[in-house]
Amino acid sequence: MGVEPPRPPLELPEFRPRFPWWGADLQTVAGRLLGRTALLPHASKRLRFSLADGTGDTLLGNLDQPATPKPGAPLVILVHGLTGCEESLYILSMARLLLDRGSRVLRLNLRGAGPSRALCGQHYYAGRSQDFRALLALLPAELTRDGVVAVGYSLGGAMLLKYLGEEGATTPLRAAATICAPIDLAETCRNMMRARNRLYHRYILGLMKVEATGEGAVVSASERAAIMGSRTVWD
Repeated sequence: MGVEPPRPPLELPEFRPRFPWWGADLQTVAGRLLGRTALLPHASKRLRFSLADGTGDTLLGNLDQPATPKPGAPLVILVHGLTGCEESLYILSMARLLLDRGSRVLRLNLRGAGPSRALCGQHYYAGRSQDFRALLALLPAELTRDGVVAVGYSLGGAMLLKYLGEEGATTPLRAAATICAPIDLAETCRNMMRARNRLYHRYILGLMKVEATGEGAVVSASERAAIMGSRTVWD
């Protein structure tokens, strides 16, 4: 068996922020300042993926169909970040871009996220790559005939990278990309708790509490009390 020659490095352009979104803070809040992205005239429909792991949990996703499909374009799976879902502004923005270019898009809700919350007793986390692996196996052939690519944001990006490391060349994905994936979760958490980030920290902690204790979540009374009493993401 021959040895595959090393692949040349990707020649990617250097990131240059566009006016007026200079600096990490403005780039973080840009989506909210710009508002929600509409997907019309593209069509959407609900998909359900029942996980066969004995939990009874079901993932929900939105399949978006382009008004003008591009022949041979792969299905693109968008994976949200911490406390995100199919309706997150960055997910909608990327979906609109891909749809306008003729690709079908699956906006996935991870286990216990968004509308999947009420249908899941358990919850997603950065290491739960098995859920993504199960999802790929559940996709109908009609959606995967032209291939599948995945884009993961933040915590969803960390999960996607873990999956890719586990699967290697055996993954059915044609390509994948991650945006702002927290590779070192502990260091990311410590950075989030810095004084300059206290507003972000307070905001994300409140969303995490609501998500972790929402309808469908299987948590004991002591676990619920610990979650609601936590003062930091580290807790």
